[in-house]
Amino acid sequence: MGFAGCASMPASYNPSGLPQAELAFVEAEGGYSKFAQIMGVFDETGRRVVGTDSWVKQDRWTKLYLEPGRYQFAVHCQMGTLYAAPSVTVELSAGAHYKVICRAMNNGAIYGAAEAQIKKVSP
Repeated sequence: MGFAGCASMPASYNPSGLPQAELAFVEAEGGYSKFAQIMGVFDETGRRVVGTDSWVKQDRWTKLYLEPGRYQFAVHCQMGTLYAAPSVTVELSAGAHYKVICRAMNNGAIYGAAEAQIKKVSP
């Protein structure tokens, strides 16, 4: 019997060289049929700090370390066979832990629409 899977190191954006304890930790939440993945992170100027702009190589992350600051996250939300790519902007604090969560929108207009939220789970 064999096992297969994927594992990767968390991505990091730390141009100031801060100690890891001073970085914000962001973790995407999910399970088998409903999950979030981080497709890219942009700073306040709109510059991509995590991710790729290649249509061929579309990496996604479930764990990131980022310097404190304001960022926009591009998120992949998968709910069964439905998916969406919402974005969310958040101010990250030093040393804090955050979770990226996707939830279905119940607006009755768009089937499969989702929104992403980033919630602080510890200081």
